[in-house]
Amino acid sequence: MQVILDFLLLVGSLVELLLYVALASVVLATTLLAGGIAVLTLRSPGSAVVIPDRRPSASRQPRPAVKHQLARPVLVAVANEPILAKTA
Repeated sequence: MQVILDFLLLVGSLVELLLYVALASVVLATTLLAGGIAVLTLRSPGSAVVIPDRRPSASRQPRPAVKHQLARPVLVAVANEPILAKTA
C-alpha cells in the first residue's frame, strides 16, 4: 500500500511540475505576442525603419534658413542695444 501511495505522490509531483512549465510557457508566449503587437501597431504602416547616421556628411551644407536662424539672435541683440542704453 505504501508503494502505491509513494508512486501516486511521485506522479502527482511530476504532473504539478508539468503544469508549472506549461503555465510559464503560456506566460512567455503571451508576453512575446503582446510585445510584437505593440511594435507593429506603434510603427506607422508603410514607413521603413531607418537608423539615422550619427555623423553628418562633410559634403552637406546647412540650408539658408538654418544660417538665417543662427544669425538672427545676434542681429536682434545688436538692434536692441541702443534701446537698452537709453533706458539705463
